[in-house]
Amino acid sequence: MSDNFTSIISTYAQPIATVLGALLVVIITPIVGILVYFKQKEYETIKQRYLDDGLALIIRQVESSLDIYQYNWVRSINLLKTYRDLGVNTPPDLYTTAFMSINNPISVEASRHSLLGELVGEKVYFTVHQFLVVFLHTANHLISVDLCSAIRISLGGGKGTIASPEKIFDTFLKELQKTQDESQLYFKYLGNLKILESLFSKTRLSYKNINKIRNKQEVVKAVNDIKVIFKEQLAKSSIQ
Repeated sequence: MSDNFTSIISTYAQPIATVLGALLVVIITPIVGILVYFKQKEYETIKQRYLDDGLALIIRQVESSLDIYQYNWVRSINLLKTYRDLGVNTPPDLYTTAFMSINNPISVEASRHSLLGELVGEKVYFTVHQFLVVFLHTANHLISVDLCSAIRISLGGGKGTIASPEKIFDTFLKELQKTQDESQLYFKYLGNLKILESLFSKTRLSYKNINKIRNKQEVVKAVNDIKVIFKEQLAKSSIQ
């Protein structure tokens, strides 16, 4: 009987193993597929929320604002030089045509920066963004209001004339250069944001690691770098 049992086992072992293996594949494959699907869906949801609808839009908005600022700054320098060279023959459209405006929906950016803050574990980026808003407002006012008004009054004469053309040129050239120097901080801010975007894009984000990514060496360095860049402004600021 033992020999018969052994014979049966040896005869059917391979077919049974094949059938069981096939059954396991049939059972496991869909389960693995479902798990992979939900993992991918989780990643796409987090990526959409934190990157595509968050950090990427912050970057786009900052980049657009700085591009407009730079365009206005170049135009203001050209206006100032033309005023110096041509004086009363300066074409009026150079100082009467409106400069490009900068839209900065700070309330919208606040919600996006809240998500960024969750990733980096800091509020410093939103603080810096508010510095940027103030800078853009101040720079645009200098260019589109102060400079244009000074030139218009100077060329129009009258009681409003309070400075010579040479004084106007020297004063605004210094102010515009000071503004341009300050703008470099915000171009560094933009570069820092792009570094974060690159780091996060290379990370397989999940609900389990969303609060751990801030501890990555590259993220810590990026946060520290932004604190160093804006060390003076942060020390003076009451915005926390």
